[in-house]
Amino acid sequence: MIQAITEVRGLFAGQSELESLTTARDRCNALSAFFTGVAEIDGEIDHLARREAVPMIEARLAGLLSEHRTSICPSQEAILRQRSTALVGRVAKLELDASRWLHECNCRLASGGGVAGLFGELQHPPPFLTEKGETDLRGLVAVVQQKLDADASGQVLRLFSQIGSKDEQRRVLVELQRIVEGN
Repeated sequence: MIQAITEVRGLFAGQSELESLTTARDRCNALSAFFTGVAEIDGEIDHLARREAVPMIEARLAGLLSEHRTSICPSQEAILRQRSTALVGRVAKLELDASRWLHECNCRLASGGGVAGLFGELQHPPPFLTEKGETDLRGLVAVVQQKLDADASGQVLRLFSQIGSKDEQRRVLVELQRIVEGN
């Protein structure tokens, strides 16, 4: 369309229609840039993976509106509002997914699942946990760590009791004491 207007403009050089064609070409350029920007934002919303990206996308939406306010109509402004709503919806879905993940981790702990594997998984939480989710995650990590510690200390005690020599038990106790004291 832009190329057609540019070609036709040459036919109207020096005539009054030239200004209208120039205005139409400029509007087409602006709309093309607008819709390119909308498509890029759509991609960013679809591939949203970090909470830190949300304010950047919001700023791009505001910038697109500001930059093209004079060249877009109300229905095109509505497109930007739809993208803003889509962003809020995407964040809400990712937060719900993160909440479900945390709930599943809690259920695995409650069912007595593999604590070591759970601890490893808890080290890589989804990025869209809410503040409450982050707090709950810290609590869950602490509980899992306590269970791991209890399992490890139980293993140490079982192995220690298998040492038949009292001298070797004393040597191990000295070594454990040094570990506890951080030497």
